[in-house]
Amino acid sequence: MADATILLEPGGRTLGSAFLCLPGVVVTAAHVLGSRPAGQIRVRLGSDSVAVPVERLECAQELDVAALWLAAPEVRALRAGAAGVDTRWIVTSRPADNDPQLTGRVVATNRVIVNDGGAAVSMLQLDVDQALGDYGGYSGSAVRLRERPDAVIGVLCEQVRTRQRRPDGRPATTVLYAVPIDAALRCLGLRLAQDVPHRFAGVRGRLGDRDMDGADRALAQVPADARDAEYWFWRAQTARARGNWPVAAAYLDEALERNARHAPSISVKICQLLLTNDPTDRTAAARLVERSRGWDPDLDAWTGCVEQHGLLAPGIRSETELIGLCPLPEFDSH
Repeated sequence: MADATILLEPGGRTLGSAFLCLPGVVVTAAHVLGSRPAGQIRVRLGSDSVAVPVERLECAQELDVAALWLAAPEVRALRAGAAGVDTRWIVTSRPADNDPQLTGRVVATNRVIVNDGGAAVSMLQLDVDQALGDYGGYSGSAVRLRERPDAVIGVLCEQVRTRQRRPDGRPATTVLYAVPIDAALRCLGLRLAQDVPHRFAGVRGRLGDRDMDGADRALAQVPADARDAEYWFWRAQTARARGNWPVAAAYLDEALERNARHAPSISVKICQLLLTNDPTDRTAAARLVERSRGWDPDLDAWTGCVEQHGLLAPGIRSETELIGLCPLPEFDSH
């Protein structure tokens, strides 16, 4: 996950929040920067790192977003997530260490407001759980999907000042606005990978509810020309949920035919080969472990667990035992 970042002047005064969305590229709210040139801005990547100079910047004032290019280390990129009404979100950056981490839900995905710059813009309207009254310092933060914080859905830009109070004195309204990430990236000329987990979120949810028929119906809606390794992986997962391992195995082979390095399919394929307790399949599983080493850090960690527990050695095992000892990882790609 990309670290939350804090924007600093050379003297160290905090200006606001930001996030590293691509290697060497930070996104924030334009009003955080004001009219300062790149040479007057520093970016701190995480709470303990040194401040990094800004090489150049680009602002889209009307939308109130900005991008800054840094001489920064390679950092794993975020993904562009999709938000719907009632989507749960989280902001991981904090203006100060003792400030709360913001969470909440999306109230609206296309709320047109007139921002502080006088422009009418379409925003994500956010209900926030933490009733602070003033969210100064959070501007420019990445609004992330709560369940997958590496997927960003917006850039936090605006707040609605509390207008009313309840009889007990507590604020009656806490509303924030964020520029949808797709709109921010378009106007800045940037591009993030789309959030692949959202693409099959409906299938995942139906399988979690043991609704295999519903999962099959959702998969049937994927166009033929979009049936890639990820599609066949989820076909395999649906067949596996039905207990139909031969069909699941065929779907996994289809997935790996399209992408031999598809880590989720590799992990489930290794499970399938080990559970047959056939010496030939066990040898094939060991070869797959060795061949895939270094392809994906989560896959490496899982196969390391399999080796540590001696699961590649002969012996009859159940899926419950195998997964109980080495739970399949939640890969970013699905």
